[in-house]
Amino acid sequence: MAKEGNITITNMVYGLGAAIVIVGALFKIQHWPFGSEILTIGMIVEAGVFTYSAFERVKGDLDWSLVYPRSKKHWSRPNQPRRCAKSSHSQSEIFWL
Repeated sequence: MAKEGNITITNMVYGLGAAIVIVGALFKIQHWPFGSEILTIGMIVEAGVFTYSAFERVKGDLDWSLVYPRSKKHWSRPNQPRRCAKSSHSQSEIFWL
């Protein structure tokens, strides 16, 4: 289990709601009793949490260079066309999926 960071009520409800949905889906797939009710409760909890998080304030802008370290050097030269590693075409000429 992760030890760093803070446990928030929102994260706890996210996890518990997802667990209820998974258990409800299992009950529904197996045709066990109360599958519909468990699934409905879990979906309502998740919908409530998503509604709440839509209005939650963001604490700050994310530093995406921590996730994508290569993007840091490309952002330093925004007017330079980037080249692909094994191609002579610029990035704007290639369709990326």
